[in-house]
Amino acid sequence: MKIKFENLGKHFNGKGGRVHALKNIELEVKDGEFFILLGPSGCGKSTLLNLAAGLEKATEGRILFDDEVVADPKKKIFVPPRQRNVAMVFQNYALYPHMKVFENIAFPLRVAKMEKEKINEAVNNTAALLGIEDLLDRKPGELSGGQRQRVAISRALVRRPRVFLLDEPLSNLDAQLRTSTRAELKELQNELGITTLYVTHDQTEAMTLGDRVALLRNGEVMQVGGPEELYNSPVTPFVATFIGSPSMNLIPAEKKGDQEIEIEGVRFDLTEKQAEDIGKIKSKEVLVGIRPEKISLSPGEQDQENASENGRITLKGELSTVEPLGREILYHVGIECCEVLALSGEMEVKRGEEMYFSFDAEDIHLFDAETMDDQTRKQMQSGLSKENRKKIKKQSAV
Repeated sequence: MKIKFENLGKHFNGKGGRVHALKNIELEVKDGEFFILLGPSGCGKSTLLNLAAGLEKATEGRILFDDEVVADPKKKIFVPPRQRNVAMVFQNYALYPHMKVFENIAFPLRVAKMEKEKINEAVNNTAALLGIEDLLDRKPGELSGGQRQRVAISRALVRRPRVFLLDEPLSNLDAQLRTSTRAELKELQNELGITTLYVTHDQTEAMTLGDRVALLRNGEVMQVGGPEELYNSPVTPFVATFIGSPSMNLIPAEKKGDQEIEIEGVRFDLTEKQAEDIGKIKSKEVLVGIRPEKISLSPGEQDQENASENGRITLKGELSTVEPLGREILYHVGIECCEVLALSGEMEVKRGEEMYFSFDAEDIHLFDAETMDDQTRKQMQSGLSKENRKKIKKQSAV
């Protein structure tokens, strides 16, 4: 089933006045799609899920299930949750502690007054699908977190809903179990083909699970697309730094003509596509985005006269922190404007040592510096010395 949100808005009236939880949401979830609602806490993703479920009423706009309007406050249309035939899994699983697993799964079927034989068949089939058929006689208190999560999913799926809604269902699991359960959940959704809306603040979950992802911030959609599209073609500094771990580096730069920019005194030419992109930026100040894995590091002295030869840019900085990550090491290199993260192999280097880092011009992303929000700016400057932070603050005030 297809889900469509048209100009959807949700307002709450609080002590400080009206709070806009969602603003002008325009989204379409395809039939059978695994669609992710991603964003930081308070961005409105759970509110949007609740509106789809019918647990809350929209202030404006419409929600359509296929061609049926299930919510339209202007026309006073509101289809109750039960009639929408959606199933929801919550973060805390919401199981009945006094009931055995069988009864927890069977509960929605008993409410629907289904025949006993059909209930038994449906519960057993769903439990087998989730691999919990041997747990049906236990109570939730006797189960692990992963087992309780499977019971919650079984209860949601047992009546074969049109839409499957999940609100951060894996957040209570430990890291190893969360990884294995993600794969199982993706396989299950592919097998059943149920249209799925999945809320998470974890971009790794979004990247591994979603067919498409909508990144939200402050109640608005920042970008919609496949995981690779958001990773490789972010449209704003916020998207660039939110998607990817470690996040994309943002380095302040200055436009020098139509096809050239300058970083830390080093000028280099842009590709034809980059020149086209930078032509759309009215401000002279730009941000150069580069992924940590695209950066090469080398300690010691280097000649910077040919720093931008052969389309490769080389800059000098100072090593501030080294983070071993197992297979790779994350190096923090401070330059005058900000801190740069680079993923590389093991090197014999010390904190405070002079470092050179380089990257290909074709790997950079360009953003208007004026579109950078305060939170992203703080993140960019988090590893700077107090002296350099004061410089940036002074430059921002000019």
